Amino acid sequence: MAKFNFAFGSALLVVLFVICCFNFADATHQPNEDDNDAKDETLAIGEFELKRMAQYAIEWCHNNALILRRKGDKGNRGDAALFPPLTLFPSPFPRDAKKFHARSEEIDEQKWRTN
Repeated sequence: MAKFNFAFGSALLVVLFVICCFNFADATHQPNEDDNDAKDETLAIGEFELKRMAQYAIEWCHNNALILRRKGDKGNRGDAALFPPLTLFPSPFPRDAKKFHARSEEIDEQKWRTN
């Protein structure tokens, strides 16, 4: 039960981050008035809003140690960054879940071959 709660909490955190990061309530959706096809609809985001969202995402990554500033970088540039190797280890993905997934793939492949 604890693993289910961890997975549910992680999924909820990701959804909340996406909603907060991209602020869907402020994005104005304006369909093309000439044609009603869904492929012609566009999401109208201004240049300022796009830069603000990009800067927010970069700062979030800096704050959560997903990217680091370069060693000689004295300024507050958000676009100059390195990926730290420490974010790869330890893996946040549970080992038991990885083994279960690998075993599930083997079983699925065996079922596919026998049918």
